[in-house]
Amino acid sequence: MAKEAAEEAAAAAAAAAGAAPRAAAAAGDPGAAAPRAAAAAPAAAAAAAAAAPAAAAAAAPAAAAAAAGPRDPGLLLQQLAAAAEEDDQWSVSAAYLQFLEAKYRDLECPLFLETIPDDPSSDPQLHALQLLAFEGETPHTVAARCRDTGNRFAAAAAAAKRAANPASFKRQLFNAQQAYQAAAAAAAAEAAAEEAAAAAAAEAAAEEAAAAAKAEAAATAADGEAAAAAAAKAAGNAAAEKELRALLEEAQRLHKEQQQRKAAAAAAAAAAAAAKPKLPSPKEILSKRGVRVCGVPGGLAEIAAQVPEVSVHLEPLNGQYYLLLPLLLLLDEYSRADAVAAADERLSLLQQLKTIFPSKYTLMQQQQQQQQQQQQQQQQQQPRMEAEGEATEFPSWDHEKKYVLENLVAYYECGLPGGVLLSFPMGLPLALLLERSKRFIGIAAFHILVKGTPSHEAFIRDARIEKLEF
Repeated sequence: MAKEAAEEAAAAAAAAAGAAPRAAAAAGDPGAAAPRAAAAAPAAAAAAAAAAPAAAAAAAPAAAAAAAGPRDPGLLLQQLAAAAEEDDQWSVSAAYLQFLEAKYRDLECPLFLETIPDDPSSDPQLHALQLLAFEGETPHTVAARCRDTGNRFAAAAAAAKRAANPASFKRQLFNAQQAYQAAAAAAAAEAAAEEAAAAAAAEAAAEEAAAAAKAEAAATAADGEAAAAAAAKAAGNAAAEKELRALLEEAQRLHKEQQQRKAAAAAAAAAAAAAKPKLPSPKEILSKRGVRVCGVPGGLAEIAAQVPEVSVHLEPLNGQYYLLLPLLLLLDEYSRADAVAAADERLSLLQQLKTIFPSKYTLMQQQQQQQQQQQQQQQQQQPRMEAEGEATEFPSWDHEKKYVLENLVAYYECGLPGGVLLSFPMGLPLALLLERSKRFIGIAAFHILVKGTPSHEAFIRDARIEKLEF
């Protein structure tokens, strides 16, 4: 917090100290005010680095040389910014990105050390990196300021870059520039105060003359340094303008290629969608068969919402569509409901139940195998001869072990008025059952009971059952 307060105080001092040069630059050319202020930062830094006695004399020539800085390539900035706004997903070549990354890494610029993306062609945030160069800066001037700035401005600029906010990004960089100008002005003022104190303490005229001669020589040297800095700045701007022009051409080419790739991808996607056969909906298939799709009864709505919907599939051999139905087994004796995710409508309910309930044949075969194993003297287990996919054990809830496949009876719940259920042969394929009943509630629900048990007899007395006629 103390460091941030010091930086803000320094920025305020810089604003007061540099008011006159900035006003003159703004009155001359509004478009050149920003680049001239940017050029003043390295000049002020050079003046602060000079000898302490000559700092006061070097400040004015450096500011004058900065005010007369070279023309900034603003036209290229406007053109490239306009091109960038046309497409949010901006992309650059890998070669240029490697070149830019190498420059910033060598100068240890904290904003870009870890933010260069692995795949720059799909990162729109790279626009922030380009804006730095479009503002007439060079990697050296940007890195020189960012290297010594405080954590507040660097963190704020990095946050603005990640948030894709170019305006805030440029504003934070401008604040950092003002802080450096304030630091240079403070160093020059301190050096001037020390020089004045040393001059007041001088006792001999010879020493005063020597000091004046020394100051004059320092001023002359500072003028030469300022002139050299201005010439270097002009050369740097010319090189930057050339680099920006090449960058603009490359950006326009990449933008055109990107639009071509997008158009080709859209055309390919449209062609693939057109070539892909469109499956009819389950309702369309059932309607062609004369089956009416009804709503789920209120008592089954909660259970039906937890199972997948009906799916349509194509049989490649005959080109016909078939359905996979969600199967719901209502075990009224135990007040429970078991769901089967996908039941093939080409199979019967009896075939669907083979994987859940054991049959008399499998139980008898299992008993014979157990007897044979007890009679054998060897420990080797004989291979089991059970059919693949058939249940060999009773469900865990069937403690009485009476739900044998051959003893089961089912009643079809199809949403008939008055809650009427349909009795049907369990060997009938589900597709034929739907066609004969002409009703489907979105889920194949069946009441499963054991024939001849008290629960079955009570169910028959209480329910309204009709036999499906063929």
